[in-house]
Amino acid sequence: MEIDDIVPAACLKLPESHTVGPQQIAQRTGLTSYMSSLVNKKKRTAAGHQVMEAEERLSGCSIHQSTTVEELDRNYQVHEQCRESVRSFYYSNNQCKRRRHLELSKRRAHDRIAAAEQKASGSKEGGKALVMFIGDRGHGVGSRIKGHQRFGGTWKQEIHGRYTPTVITNEYNSSQTCLFCFRKLSHPMKATDGKVKATNGSFVCLNEQCPNAFRVVCRDQVSALAIGLAGLATILFGVTFPCFDPQPSRLKRQQFNDFALSFLEQKQQQA
Repeated sequence: MEIDDIVPAACLKLPESHTVGPQQIAQRTGLTSYMSSLVNKKKRTAAGHQVMEAEERLSGCSIHQSTTVEELDRNYQVHEQCRESVRSFYYSNNQCKRRRHLELSKRRAHDRIAAAEQKASGSKEGGKALVMFIGDRGHGVGSRIKGHQRFGGTWKQEIHGRYTPTVITNEYNSSQTCLFCFRKLSHPMKATDGKVKATNGSFVCLNEQCPNAFRVVCRDQVSALAIGLAGLATILFGVTFPCFDPQPSRLKRQQFNDFALSFLEQKQQQA
């Protein structure tokens, strides 16, 4: 018997995901244009040249990395000398106005981004407000991953919480677990210019017993559905799937199995 005969093909198709990257957020909030104008002002004005020279001096005179008293005193004097030029440039009236405009633009952009996510998820479809689950690993404010800016913080759940029930849930292993057999996923490999490289934007399940084995799936689709399943299981059973639990135990696994079996029996009786 073929796997397709056991599991319908429609059940193997993951729902479409709505993805907004850091570059799109930077453009919509006006951060890209703000940083571009700031760089141009540094290059084209005398005050900007002074700031660039001051920043270059300060980069080699760290107070926190000073090892001796003499070095600390020397670095502190450099900071004192560069303080006035840096403050006059970054805290001028023009820059303060532009930062204020950036904050207002950021608020409007965040509202539009949240509205687009709600529309893509089908919020309030059929007159009923849907529950939105948001992962708890996206609060890296200002941190960078391989040079890409992370737009973390709590702004997303705060905006969604105004219009629909919003739950912060654990997203441990959400993008690395197969949703059909709950085994570890692997990155598919491809040959490029004579070199074998991994495709980081997708995953494939190598479990031969899995109904979705050897089929390439999108990373964002897997993680979005996994976050929803982990949060829903926590609400229904009080414990999540063992594969999504950062601190699994035999007791938690037994509780999940008992609650899931009881829930299935109740649904069958109601049917």
